[in-house]
Amino acid sequence: MQTTGFAAQAPPAGPFGGAAPTAGSPFGGPAGGMAAAAPSGLVANFARDGLNAQQWESVEGSPGPPYQCAFSSRAVVAQANQALMLGTFAEQYSCFSGQLKSRQAFGHGCFKASFQPAKASGVITGFMAQNKANGQHMEVSMQFRGTDTSTLQILVWNNGQVVGQQAVPLGFDAASSPATYAVAWSAAGVEVIAQGQSVYSLASAAGAPAQGQMHAVVESWAVDASASHVAGAYNQQPAVSYVHAVSVSDANTCRTPLA
Repeated sequence: MQTTGFAAQAPPAGPFGGAAPTAGSPFGGPAGGMAAAAPSGLVANFARDGLNAQQWESVEGSPGPPYQCAFSSRAVVAQANQALMLGTFAEQYSCFSGQLKSRQAFGHGCFKASFQPAKASGVITGFMAQNKANGQHMEVSMQFRGTDTSTLQILVWNNGQVVGQQAVPLGFDAASSPATYAVAWSAAGVEVIAQGQSVYSLASAAGAPAQGQMHAVVESWAVDASASHVAGAYNQQPAVSYVHAVSVSDANTCRTPLA
């Protein structure tokens, strides 16, 4: 098999084919320079400012099942005036996927991202608030799985256990244009918001994480055979997700729809 990695190409088609990423910032702010973040918060407008290595870690290495491919910075592409690209691609003996994790972890607030998931068999695109430190896995994850990019899959982890999950029909194809997805996290529990609308909530009394800190994480990855029943089989074809912006701020910002 020939190498099918990223190519540094300009719009309109993008390196993996399909619709090009939409330029501009769904998070607003003046052009040129990073927008000011709230204290202890995060604002990353990839389409305008590129990838700031002081804010983000491109994860490396193989996470093991159900991930088929190793994470690699080769699968993370930042180009001027374009959305960040997270991809999955195969080579002769291996494949690679992209994951970005904020270097800083944050407490209660709003974890928010504007992105377009890949629409490809066997590929999952996710945005999450997550902490796996010291074996205490807590996470609120929003995923698009395989070719079903009109259903948002929500998973909540606490103390290494799944404590909540739900499939939410969105009524639109998330792969067709950027949309905003958010997690509002407080001591009372978590709420998931899509395009300004509440679609899921779980109280801390029902098991949701109540305290601690979590990283903002975006990823695009291929499933192995153990998870093909949820996302389809990965067919070794290159796939790309476009991430336009990510922020962490006060929880009351989560309900504001972002263009």
